[in-house]
Amino acid sequence: MVISRANVPSDGVTGSGRDIPVLALGGSAFIGERNDSQARLVAHDVIGHVFDAGHDLAEEVPDEMAEVVLPFLAAHR
Repeated sequence: MVISRANVPSDGVTGSGRDIPVLALGGSAFIGERNDSQARLVAHDVIGHVFDAGHDLAEEVPDEMAEVVLPFLAAHR
């Protein structure tokens, strides 16, 4: 995920965006922790997780991804 300045809230304050839970996932060989920081530009309720993987998380680390995604979804029903 890449966020441009056009998507940042007009006040420009990090974390002042959407009031929704966001799960920001990244692969260490692709975007890594930058995914979390990018998501925080438009949302304040962000949980980030970096996997030891590249770009295609669902294909490269499906079990590890499920261990992160399923609890997140269950908590935000």
